[in-house]
Amino acid sequence: MYNPIRISRAIKSIFTDYGIPERMQGHAAKFREQHLAGDDKSTYDAGPIIYQEFSTGPAALLTLVGNTKYELGQDCMWGRNKNERKYVEEHVIPKLKDHDYLSKLPKGTVGELVYRVTKDFGIEDPYNRRFDYSRIRKRGRRFLPIGSVADTVRANFSRHILLSHDTTHAIYNYDTNIMGEACVQRITATQYNYFPPAIFGWLCALRTYQLTKDPAVWKVWKEAKRISKEADPTLGFHSPIEFFETPVEEVRKRFNVGDNPEYQAFAKRHHNFLQGNTIHPHAPITVPESI
Repeated sequence: MYNPIRISRAIKSIFTDYGIPERMQGHAAKFREQHLAGDDKSTYDAGPIIYQEFSTGPAALLTLVGNTKYELGQDCMWGRNKNERKYVEEHVIPKLKDHDYLSKLPKGTVGELVYRVTKDFGIEDPYNRRFDYSRIRKRGRRFLPIGSVADTVRANFSRHILLSHDTTHAIYNYDTNIMGEACVQRITATQYNYFPPAIFGWLCALRTYQLTKDPAVWKVWKEAKRISKEADPTLGFHSPIEFFETPVEEVRKRFNVGDNPEYQAFAKRHHNFLQGNTIHPHAPITVPESI
């Protein structure tokens, strides 16, 4: 059911590479090399590995049941309407990667904030890596061709989570540093009734504590968990581009997204450490001159 070797390697990567920009840069390069060589068993992309290994069995059933309580959740899981693959590739991805459009949106809109998050990143590379429909995917000892019911539902759900990731950063007001990423993973877990991001996020928070020795990490973690539980559970099922031209404060009010003062204080206190320590899944891992 689980591949303990793959899981242990992913955890080892988190506690040796994450939070150290130079190592993360090499880590990303190695992953790209493996992918280009056609190796789907990468040990250099810890987040997706945690997602893959813990997305089977009872956890997958709970996610399906929890998300299909809502009509938008059904669209997400079944790949309908604005989460239908053709619609996503023809309308959603082009807008997500259109930095000229995003950069010209009014200040304070969701799209303008997404631009701030993604201006140095790209969406096509991670999307193409994750959703190469010409391949056969291996899940434990089972081979599931893209197109089987189980794998299609998994692909629909994974596609939505990946493409909504930047919008989640923008709406919930978390940076792409290691602690901000931990919080977004915690929110993702609650928003989608999905266990793996909680594991990955907690490991990132633990790594942040290991590096900063600041117990406030756990206040920040609890704050993110509380905010995610208080927010409207349907927020995450909307198309990632739906609110691009809407003021973010209007979206936060509509969906009851709370403020995160614990995180903001932590980020300010550890600004020098967190700068450049992105583990954002779309990032090429750039190292600021100050580091």
